[in-house]
Amino acid sequence: MRGTNEEQKRITCESLLSALIELWETKPYDKITVTELARKAGVSRMAFYRNYDSIDQIVVEHMRGLYQTYLDDLVRDGRTLYIDYSVRFFQYVAANERFMRKALEAGFFEVLLESIEDHISSEESWRVADVDMTKFGDKQLRRFMTGGYLVVLANWLEGGMAETPEEMGETTSAYVHTLLGPAIERKPN
Repeated sequence: MRGTNEEQKRITCESLLSALIELWETKPYDKITVTELARKAGVSRMAFYRNYDSIDQIVVEHMRGLYQTYLDDLVRDGRTLYIDYSVRFFQYVAANERFMRKALEAGFFEVLLESIEDHISSEESWRVADVDMTKFGDKQLRRFMTGGYLVVLANWLEGGMAETPEEMGETTSAYVHTLLGPAIERKPN
């Protein structure tokens, strides 16, 4: 019996992502074609184009999905200290190391930068209780911090992740506390 359309779509998308990661191990990202990706995933080119406009879209959607899952988990767990956000970020990267390493090597740095920047400029970021998130009203400061975070992340991956996610979270959290200072008291609405 065939699954629902949503189940079929999920299976197709998961197959394409897995195949892409596998192909990435043997060839540069920009040399992977839709035809070979579809073949490797066991789907038709038509199935690929029903779900995606390009191979880039697979990477972008997966990166954004990972980042959203990270945020959802923090909210679900009721986390409000910046160190929790920072440690969990590095834990997610470590858990998805293979994909993250390949995505950053292929030039998807900007996608992660935008995901982080979107979050820290949202009302959701106000949940962080121990640093002054109001300073992120300044777009240049947001870019400065997110860019710095990602350079540290890229260096960590390139260095073989010698430090634990907890150590990386503590270090980057200390940097953010220095940059932003303590939280300001907020008046209830």
